[in-house]
Amino acid sequence: MWRIAAIGMIMISTVTSATGETGTPPPWPKGDAVDDFFGEPVADPFRWLEEEKSPDVDAFIAWQNNQSSAWIPAAIGETFQSRLAELINYPRQSVPSRYGDIVVTLRNSGLQPHMVVFKQDGRDGTPQVLIDPNTFSKDGSVSLSTLEFTRDGQLVAYGKSEGGSDNQTIYVRDVKSGDDLPDVLRDMRFSGLAWAPDNSGFWYNRYPDPNTRQNNTLYWHALGTDQADDVPVFQMLDHPDVALYPGVSDDGKYLFVYQLVGTEPRNGIVFRELERVKSSASGEWKTLFPMDEAEYSVVANLGSKLFVYTDREAPRRKLMTLDASDPESTADIIPESDAMLKEVSLVDGRLVTVSTKDVHSVVEIRAVDGQLVRQVALPGAGTVGGISARPEDTDAYFLFTSYTTPGIIFRLDVADGSTTEVYRSGVKFDPDAYETRQVFVERDGTNVPMFVTSRKGMKRDGQNPTLLYGYGGFGVSLEPAFDPFLIPWLDAGGVYAVANIRGGGEYGTAWHEAARLGARQVAFDDFAAAAKKLIADGITSPRKLAIEGGSNGGLLVLVSMLQNPELFGAVVSQVPVTDMLRFHRFGTGKFWTVEYGNAESSKADFDWLKAYSPLHTIADGKKYPPLLVTTADGDDRVVPAHAFKFIAAIQSSAADGVYLLKHDTGTGHGGGKPLDKAIREQAEIYAFLTRALNLAPPGDGVDVSTNAN
Repeated sequence: MWRIAAIGMIMISTVTSATGETGTPPPWPKGDAVDDFFGEPVADPFRWLEEEKSPDVDAFIAWQNNQSSAWIPAAIGETFQSRLAELINYPRQSVPSRYGDIVVTLRNSGLQPHMVVFKQDGRDGTPQVLIDPNTFSKDGSVSLSTLEFTRDGQLVAYGKSEGGSDNQTIYVRDVKSGDDLPDVLRDMRFSGLAWAPDNSGFWYNRYPDPNTRQNNTLYWHALGTDQADDVPVFQMLDHPDVALYPGVSDDGKYLFVYQLVGTEPRNGIVFRELERVKSSASGEWKTLFPMDEAEYSVVANLGSKLFVYTDREAPRRKLMTLDASDPESTADIIPESDAMLKEVSLVDGRLVTVSTKDVHSVVEIRAVDGQLVRQVALPGAGTVGGISARPEDTDAYFLFTSYTTPGIIFRLDVADGSTTEVYRSGVKFDPDAYETRQVFVERDGTNVPMFVTSRKGMKRDGQNPTLLYGYGGFGVSLEPAFDPFLIPWLDAGGVYAVANIRGGGEYGTAWHEAARLGARQVAFDDFAAAAKKLIADGITSPRKLAIEGGSNGGLLVLVSMLQNPELFGAVVSQVPVTDMLRFHRFGTGKFWTVEYGNAESSKADFDWLKAYSPLHTIADGKKYPPLLVTTADGDDRVVPAHAFKFIAAIQSSAADGVYLLKHDTGTGHGGGKPLDKAIREQAEIYAFLTRALNLAPPGDGVDVSTNAN
């Protein structure tokens, strides 16, 4: 279907002017690769940049990094880096989790590259280090991924990921002694695991061939045995793209297997009763819910009575019950409402639910028949980060946060609904100096929410530097949460806005579906409308407005820049998807076809993907706002080729401008990134925005008045 001409070694010399402007890019060689899509030829001249390792690609990366370093003011970056390190240097911890008689928390003393896993005996015990990911490698490039404890807290399976990769290696540690057992499981890409109730081993899913990523299989691993001896217990060889994730009910009675295709939210569930078959046995499976019907999740059970969270005939989710012996015997006990049901936990014979209404959390306590008992009082409008409790507990822990509220951990008494603060973030931040307002952007009869955070007393003179963030895909919700990395931006008078555009999950399945597949343009138009709202309300102006997004959000901001360049003064696109005609051939791209479509399998898909694909919609000779694209060598989810090809194309086709690429090493798509690297990257982004938007520098003696626009 395609061909590539041989490309010789590129001889590149770095060209940088005295003012720090980027030099004219070398004439990037163009191969003669051409794809045929339903009779339409599409050239792909920079396909040579898809090579993972080659001298040509190495030279390309070196040139791009040199140009970015020359244009981004180093002194300003260092100032931001020092400020960020100062701000981040405070103790913090996660919500406690309980297993048997131990309590587990993740903690960071301040500037440690990774959070450390601590254990303690009971609520009042002394915390002791159980797993310290900072000892995994000298440079912090190896991070903690999976963390799965046995119900009694005696053992923990934990994963190590190298260089930000989605692949991981699983180890098993004895919690009491702190020693690792001989068990080591490799090539565990996107794998989940569930312990057997008697701690004799665990079930996990893995691709037999990690390179093809097909025929995901559920295995049984008996503790103390070699991975090569693990027994396949469930497969769907007639459905090679289905992934299989295990889960065990809290009482240890049932093993559930969730059947998913890519990022498709609709899933099936099969199950079996653990008392009736051996852990390593196959067969004896019963279907609880078929695939391709709705989203289902078993959140709790009382004997054979299962509590199931679902969007079946309920786009904003509901809770229903059924008997495991009769899957047709369903009854809705928390029906769909105007709030989006997010989480349900069974605690002390009651149901604790978390919902969102207009992207603000609501916590309620209900009887097991679903009847409302009381609503839990929260500190204000914000986000509850999750309920941590077991069915036998009498209380639950949860995190509360907002854009102006650093994290607070509460303990909830389920009997009376009272809350007690048990931990408050120690970040140096004065919430009273800032405010967050929620506005609604009306577009085609739909109100799209947007949060706008700034210092109190902000003038509406159109001169406020503003950073607009978005995602809008895969049903992902952007809920209010505090981020200390934003403090320098807000302190300098900047405004931070988050648009909850369609394609996300803020209002359930219908909100997601409204900008999925061929309706993708809806998300881009929502984002443009949010930008226009900020301008119309006098908050900012195009020259002072920057946009930022990562992954699918990186795609969003690139499309927004190409479709509406006049709206923006700068663009930051992190680990973006850019080649919408070939994304399914790279990394984990084949799993996204349920979200985007597949240009090779359908003429309709090809037409809508080509219409917005960033790589294919750059206008020749047009000047775009200053752009910074980031990527990393360990990203095996959205491979760096996406960023490489787009930057080569825009540098070759667009009018002269600032189109920068920053390529990192030893990191990946974002997960597990060492704190020092995250600080450095954010500092560089702020330094880029300072110059691109022609802002006053954060310190004296640095001249950023030269403007590339």
